[in-house]
Amino acid sequence: IQPSAGTVHALKIQPSAGTVHALKIQPSAGTVHALKIQPSAGTVNALKIQPSAGTVHALKIQPSAGTVHALKIQPSAGTVHALKIQPSAGTVHALKIQPSAGTVHALKIQPSAGTVHALKIQPSAGTVHALKIQPSAGTVNALKIQPSAGTVHALKIQPSAGTVHALKIQPSAGTVHALKIQPSVGTVHALKIQPGGGTVHALKIQPSAGTVHALKIQPSAGTVHALKIQPSAGTVHALKIQPSAGTVHALKIQPSAGTVHALKIRPSAGTVHALKIQPSAGTVNALKIQPSAGTVHALKIQPIEGTVH
Repeated sequence: IQPSAGTVHALKIQPSAGTVHALKIQPSAGTVHALKIQPSAGTVNALKIQPSAGTVHALKIQPSAGTVHALKIQPSAGTVHALKIQPSAGTVHALKIQPSAGTVHALKIQPSAGTVHALKIQPSAGTVHALKIQPSAGTVNALKIQPSAGTVHALKIQPSAGTVHALKIQPSAGTVHALKIQPSVGTVHALKIQPGGGTVHALKIQPSAGTVHALKIQPSAGTVHALKIQPSAGTVHALKIQPSAGTVHALKIQPSAGTVHALKIRPSAGTVHALKIQPSAGTVNALKIQPSAGTVHALKIQPIEGTVH
């Protein structure tokens, strides 16, 4: 889709209640792009989906082997949302991607300068997964985000109350990065998660054996927070990582000079674990932080009274 300048919606879908798939794509082997959108400058939404209540999948993509990009979006400067999904209550998956073996990127977003949100998901109450990615073996990046300079949030997730997982990633064996974020200079938050009350896991990563990095963040100079988590009261784990045997780093953070907090956690009252890491046998570093010169706090935790750990 290549809409002209001033188009309000490059692709807008509003299916009625009971529709099984709002958008389902099953391309054949060798397809270069399962879905590619290059909207012109001034487009309000590059891709906007507002499914009705009871829709099983707001967006489901099952590309065949050899597909270069399962979903690739390159919006022009001034686009408000590179990808915005607002599923109705009862939607099983706000965004589900199951690429076949050999897919280079399960989800790749390269927004232009000035994009407000590289990826913003606001699921309704009762959504099982705000974002779930299950890439096949050999996928290079389960989730890779390279926002341009001036992007406000590289990744922002605000799930409603009752969401089971704010962000869950289960990459297959051989995946290079379970989650890799390389924000540009001036990005306010490399990764910010604000789950609602009753969320079971604010951030849960279960990488398979052989994964190089369970979570790797390399923010540019001037990033305010490399990783900031503010879970609501009743969250079981603010951050839980259970890497498989052979994982090199369960959690590795290398912030650039001038980063205020390499890792800052402020869990609400009643949080069971502010930070819990259970690495498997053979893990080189359970937690390794190498902050650059000028970092104010390498690791700062300010739990509220009543936090167990």
